[in-house]
Parts: sequence; C-alpha cells; structure tokens
Amino acid sequence: MSKTEQDINLAKQGHQKAFNNLLEQHWTYVYNYIQSKTDNTYTSEELCIQTFARAFDKIDQYDDKYSFRTWLITICKRLWIDMQRKKEIKTTDINNKVSAIKSNEVNIEDQLIQDQYIETIESAIKKLKPNDQEILKKRLFEDTPYSEIANEMSESVNLIKVKFFRAKRKLSKLIQADV
Repeated sequence: MSKTEQDINLAKQGHQKAFNNLLEQHWTYVYNYIQSKTDNTYTSEELCIQTFARAFDKIDQYDDKYSFRTWLITICKRLWIDMQRKKEIKTTDINNKVSAIKSNEVNIEDQLIQDQYIETIESAIKKLKPNDQEILKKRLFEDTPYSEIANEMSESVNLIKVKFFRAKRKLSKLIQADV
C-alpha cells in the first residue's frame, strides 16, 4: 500500500495529520496544473486551496479505483470552470469589505454602515470554533501572513490556507444567514 493510499484511509477516519500529508504530497502538482490554466498566482493559489478544501470535505466519496491526483485535478477543473462562469456575476468578497473598513477616507454615513458590518462580522466570528476564530481574526483584521500564523499554530502554511478558506466559507454562510 502506497503512502498516499495510507494517508487517504487515515483521512477517511478523520486523522488531521493524514490530511496534512496529502496536502503536502499533492499541493505542487495541483498548483502547477491550475497555474498553467490561469497564469495568475493569486487565482491559482485560491483555486488550489478550494480544491483541497472540497477534496477533504468529500474524502469519503473518493473511489480508489482512480488515481488520487486525477480526482484532485477533476475537482480543480470543475472549480476553475465555475470560476470562469462566475466572472460575469458581481460578488462581494469579505476581504474587500474588511479592506474598505480599514480605509480612513469615509464619511459619517459610511462609517456607521462599516461599524454595523464589523459588528455583524464579529458576531458571526464568535459563533465559529476557537481555531477558526483565531485564523480569521489574524488574517482578516491583523493582516498576519499565512507563514506567521502557521508558525504560531505549528501547522504547515498550506494547511493554514485551507483552514482559512474553510473558516471564511463558514463565516460567509453565517453572515448570509443573518442578513
């Protein structure tokens, strides 16, 4: 049994170290694949994070008749296609909202709206698990680099990126539910 197969079996049982191993083993392969499609580092990184988040969420659905890399690339392709379709749809990114909140050039009305939005975000963050709260606060409000968060939490940078993406997705769902 290969190292990847062992890690997949352990991941299906919920072992965090196995997820980390799979991420470390396959990150570069998936990243290089999507980089060849997008030729944009930020987009490639985001799609890679989403790919692993989706794969880890659906690890029980993985069929070992097929290569794990093929499964990851299939997920990645679908996410890329979805992204291409959504390019025309105007969306609000939570990172943009937080950046706007940090801006000093706002009038009183905008300041009140921003204060209300901050309260909504902080209220939603408090509903998340402590680990998710910490990653979101450090990344969104303190602009802490992934590498620094990874060092503080004794995790790999790629794993922190995946955890941040998952936490951001949970936060977005909570905020949408409140609105």
